[in-house]
Amino acid sequence: MENRLAIGTLVCVLSFIAPPVVHAELIPVKAEGRSVIKGGSRNACFESARVHALREAVEQVSDIELRSRTKVTNATDIKDRILVETRGYISKYRVLEKNVVGDECIVQVRAAINDIKVREAIDEAIANLMEQLDIPAMGATIRFTVDGRAIEPGNTDYDTQDALDALGEKLLGGYNIDLKDVGDAEIRFVDTSGKMSLKARKQLIRDIASQLPDEGNVDYLVMGEVRAKSAGRDSDSASYLSIGTTNLRIARLGGVNEFVGVINDNRTVRGWTQADANRKAMRYSIEYSVDKIAHQILKNFKKRTEAGQDFIVRLVGVKSNIRQVRPIKKSLKETMQYQSGKSGRRDGKKIYSMNVRFNGTVSEFEEGLMDALDPVVDRLVMDVEVSGNIATVYLK
Repeated sequence: MENRLAIGTLVCVLSFIAPPVVHAELIPVKAEGRSVIKGGSRNACFESARVHALREAVEQVSDIELRSRTKVTNATDIKDRILVETRGYISKYRVLEKNVVGDECIVQVRAAINDIKVREAIDEAIANLMEQLDIPAMGATIRFTVDGRAIEPGNTDYDTQDALDALGEKLLGGYNIDLKDVGDAEIRFVDTSGKMSLKARKQLIRDIASQLPDEGNVDYLVMGEVRAKSAGRDSDSASYLSIGTTNLRIARLGGVNEFVGVINDNRTVRGWTQADANRKAMRYSIEYSVDKIAHQILKNFKKRTEAGQDFIVRLVGVKSNIRQVRPIKKSLKETMQYQSGKSGRRDGKKIYSMNVRFNGTVSEFEEGLMDALDPVVDRLVMDVEVSGNIATVYLK
């Protein structure tokens, strides 16, 4: 049975290539705080220095957590958010020493910091930042095979889910690329050698994209295969060899439905046993592909954003092209770059899909669409839904 793997939305960004961080619930930390004496009040000065010392203790633990993650691009913003209120992370503390040096008060503390709460706060801060940024969203359907045998999802012997999780963690933490759940979308190997026509490739991408749980929220889809092939013992050592082969294709969705990137990689990996070598071949194939995937997506995303994003405006419940489609199309042409349009059917209803280009974010597009529909909304429009780069306009 063909293996189907789906990658879920990830908030945390721990990298599997970083040294493992041992998480104890409480971490003992020594810290020092300083404050300037104002108005001759030493008590107020010591209190201020104590608060600074406890903040420093929490900051030490948050720095450790952030360093363990892969190139978190918004580390300063994240730290600022979790340090607004530090009391929730401190289980207990003790003042070790209080001194006055010149016009400064110095307080040293030993504090027990709740590492779990710090990590949860970091994850929440990252999730909030991701919602505020206009970043590309990606889905992935990747099949893993060992010696021609498909590896089922969650196979603990080969850590396939760990490899997929690591892909999402590094993409989100290092490149601000958000991975979305692709559900049970079909895994298809794509031939881009030239044998498949452009029309056939577009149709293939369209077919797979239509299976996504929320097609409009995915900008790019990575599809393909990672294969590990046993190569026996290394003649020069006691280790075993495995050949890892990666063939991935990056498709741009949102009405474009064209391939914008290709990842082909071959590498030989050593392990203590044959199974260990095969396991490493799969993990390393994903690891070495992350940077290539990210760079190709970001290059295309930047180009797309600078030139204006592509959106689909889908009219549902069309009864008359003249009385319904034509007025809406005219309004859109006045505010957006109209590309093309075509009729079709969806869920038994007649539809008309228009490809438009708009220079702005999704939220700005939604505002622009409502402005464009304003002259005809009372007469023609029943409801409007915007999901990612797809707007659905339900007609009366």
